[in-house]
Formats: sequence, structure tokens, C-alpha cells
Amino acid sequence: MDSDESRKPPLAILPSVGGHKNKNNMDNNIQNLTSILPEIKTLIDRKNSLKKESNYITRRLKTLTKKYEFLNQIVGKNIKDNVLERALTDFFRQIGYTNVKKVGINGKEDIQIIIEESETLILVEVTGTKKKTTNDDKTRQVTKHFADNRNKHKKVRGLFIVNHDFEKIYSERIIHPFSEDQIKYAKDGDYSLVTTFQLLVGFIILKTKQLSLTDFTEKITKNGEIIFYKND
Repeated sequence: MDSDESRKPPLAILPSVGGHKNKNNMDNNIQNLTSILPEIKTLIDRKNSLKKESNYITRRLKTLTKKYEFLNQIVGKNIKDNVLERALTDFFRQIGYTNVKKVGINGKEDIQIIIEESETLILVEVTGTKKKTTNDDKTRQVTKHFADNRNKHKKVRGLFIVNHDFEKIYSERIIHPFSEDQIKYAKDGDYSLVTTFQLLVGFIILKTKQLSLTDFTEKITKNGEIIFYKND
């Protein structure tokens, strides 16, 4: 003779489902029950795995956004010079130079970059301005540091960097803020002129493997105006 348990409906035997009069509770419990079925369990496991992966990606994106914040700062609106100097120091380190120092005290240049392979010292002057261009004295300022360093390094180069017209977003600024005279002075005086926007473009080109670090170095140590992007 069958036991009382064997005569009960199949679902009533399961404690997680039977005994609930509330329809919502019954639906939830049926859902819990079906979750053990292989085709459903596989999808639930995949959903949980994707959720973990999504959380990891979100955290990773936040970390990388913070890591590359200097790219926003070098072309940012109303960025102060001390913030610009720190951002450009990070810029040159992240682009691949291993010997980059922020100096900028006691009248010295703002940043030093040593290219050990060619025994070259790049002296960097950094400034931001709300003007569309910079004055001649400002662009030539880096040359006053040449004499103190030429007896210590085989080659000494100057690099003047400007975040110009910084009350506008970078996409609304003129591409070539340097005058013909300023470019001529740079060509004759062993230094280079570049905007932070051009450096941003150079960074992206290098990081997307369209340019090597050697090519980038050659570009920024060439006399005159440095151009990575042309709109003409």
C-alpha cells in the first residue's frame, strides 16, 4: 500500500514550494525550483559571470580614466600653470620616457627630459594663456637655460609648450598660434614650439602604434613649430 507521502502532488512534497497560499510567494518558489534545471542554471551562471565581468570593467574604466586625466588637463580650460606642469610631466612619462623630472624652481626650466640613447637633454618651458598667441619673450625663455646645461650633456634642446586661448575648449582654438617670427627664432635658436593640442594628437598617434617613440622624439626635437595635426 502506498504511503501518504507518495500520494501527495509532486510539488507539495518539496518544502520550498508547498504550503504557500500567496500567489507571489508560489511564483517565486517555482522560479527558485526551475533554476536548478540545466538549461536555466547555465544561463543564470552566465548572467552572474557577466555581472562580475561588468563590475570589473567599470572599475577598470574608472582607473584608466583617472590614469589619463592629464590628457584632459593639458588642453583644459583655465588650467593653472602648476597643474599644467604636473600634467605634462605625467604626459612625457606615460608616452614612454623613463627620465623625466619636474623642476620649475629657482628660475629653472619647468621640466627636464633626458634621452639617454642620444645623450640629449630637453629643457621644457610650459605656460598657459587666455591669448590666442604668446609673446616673443615667452617663447624664447627656454634658451636662457642652455648655457648652464651644455657642459653636462652632449646635446641640449629647448621645447616651449603652450596651452593657448584656454578660455575656449581646445576644438575652437586656432591650430597655429605662433607667428612667423617666433617660428624663425626657434629654427635659428635650437628650440621647438608646440601647443598642448598638438601633443595630445601626437600621444594618440603614438599609442595607436602609428608612430614610434623614436619618431616622436625626432619630431619634438626639430627646430621650429611642431605639428602632428593639420587642418589644411
